[in-house]
Amino acid sequence: MKVLLDVHHSPRAAEQLRQNGYDVLAVAEDSRLCTLADEDLLRAATAAGRAVVTENVKDFDRIVRNWASTGERHGGVIFTSPRRFERARSTQDKRMAR
Repeated sequence: MKVLLDVHHSPRAAEQLRQNGYDVLAVAEDSRLCTLADEDLLRAATAAGRAVVTENVKDFDRIVRNWASTGERHGGVIFTSPRRFERARSTQDKRMAR
């Protein structure tokens, strides 16, 4: 599966996933993608054969439901949560922030 990490996810995460053999691109790595509205981003990802990984449930859920009602297809949307996957660089960084 090829994925596109939305703006909530770091290019560093994409880089680490690529080092482990995954086909991943972060929106932040492509200035053209950074300027797209959510629906256009989903279209771009679909055209590239990618699923979008995002925390933006509110907007992407609405888009996906609208597309389903019109029969428009997409490459998939994977929702993540900052509560489930912490963004701290390391345990040491967490301790220093306290």
